[in-house]
Amino acid sequence: FSLIIVGGILLSLLLARSGPLMGAFGALAILLLAICGNYLLLFKNGSIVGLTYPLLTIILIWLLVTLVNYFLVERQRQFVQGAFGHYLAPQVVEQLLQNPQQLSLAGQEKQLTVMFCDIRNFTSISETMDSVALADFMNRYLTVMSRLIMDGRGMIDKFIGDAVMALWGAPLDDEQHALQAVKSALLMQARTTQLQDYFLLVGLPEINIGIGINSGPMRVGNFGSEQLFDYTVIGDQVNLASRLEGLCKVYGTKILISAATREQLQGQILCRPIDLVRVKGKQQPVEIFEPLQTAVTNDPELVQWQQMIKDYRLRNFAAAKKDLIALNSKSPQPLYQLYLQRVEQFLLEPPPADWDGCFSHQSK
Repeated sequence: FSLIIVGGILLSLLLARSGPLMGAFGALAILLLAICGNYLLLFKNGSIVGLTYPLLTIILIWLLVTLVNYFLVERQRQFVQGAFGHYLAPQVVEQLLQNPQQLSLAGQEKQLTVMFCDIRNFTSISETMDSVALADFMNRYLTVMSRLIMDGRGMIDKFIGDAVMALWGAPLDDEQHALQAVKSALLMQARTTQLQDYFLLVGLPEINIGIGINSGPMRVGNFGSEQLFDYTVIGDQVNLASRLEGLCKVYGTKILISAATREQLQGQILCRPIDLVRVKGKQQPVEIFEPLQTAVTNDPELVQWQQMIKDYRLRNFAAAKKDLIALNSKSPQPLYQLYLQRVEQFLLEPPPADWDGCFSHQSK
């Protein structure tokens, strides 16, 4: 009886902390130990104890615990696949299945990168199509964007109408979450340009997108009501990413990233400075950048732009205007025209003495 109890306890602990294969070897080892112990300690000393029932009991315990573990593991696999199968790339889901201990559904604070991507003038676009054509248009577009995000180890957080919210660094840790997010954004921008030719060919409207990206501490986990909840991310840094997406329209850019995201790129992607802004809901100024497809650091246009930004923030508006006129004549851009309006206004009416070069977008 004592042998059954000890063997059952040891086997249950082993099966609870190991896989099926290790559990089978453990059960075999316990059986052999019981037989050898019976022979050496009892049989050789003239005592005969029947092992049939103890051994059958141990085997039965092994079968029952193994079956219970199997159903629990299978249930966990089904949960992970159901929860993340449509939002993560298959290879990332497989990593979660192989290492479920890496998954934490309880809210926790982590360093993450979040992206918001939105179609420009979507209301006007939707008015030109009936519901069937609009649904087909959106499905094609969102399928392509989602695939690029998931291929870049990102997770689709949610679709908000025509907008996509995605995050990097959860549920699996990724030290390069910012780099992966910006690379994905550049691919999304390039793929959208390719999609425009196809959409025009089949009679669909031309599309342009705006993308905002920010990195920082965020709260990730299951959030919602007791009846309905989602695995998502919340926090002030998430709101900033959403604001940056909206500012793409102001500056005429495709992608805007925060200084926090740029710092984590470690120079692997070339970025040009755009502005120092104070967005709605934040008092501290944030420097924003545009990641570039090119990697030419000494490009004459980029060098001249960087000098203009330096003069602008040093209140040298006459020199900044000269550079802007030259830049806009070579390559007209809404960004150059926006700054031209600013410096011309500042030349007429200089900013306050405590002006720090920051532009407020509190109403945006």
